[in-house]
Amino acid sequence: MSGQIDCKGFQDLILDYTEKELDSNQLKAFESHFTACPECMDYLNSYTLTIDFCKEKLSPEHFKQKMPPAVKKRICDFLKNLPEVSSVK
Repeated sequence: MSGQIDCKGFQDLILDYTEKELDSNQLKAFESHFTACPECMDYLNSYTLTIDFCKEKLSPEHFKQKMPPAVKKRICDFLKNLPEVSSVK
């Protein structure tokens, strides 16, 4: 991965970011992008607030297991097909 990512690359990495699964190069590129892109910063804030809300409302038993790889793949594939964050109004 190069040292920079665009909004689409940001969307592709957001799940891995929240699960702390990015390598150091990916993490640096991800954080560099969202600090420079207000739309992606808003998207990340909304994304993490949603996760926090769900964790608060669901019982702890729901979070004992990691997301099944097939589910993670489907979500990532779905996110990859979304329009870029900057184009969403």
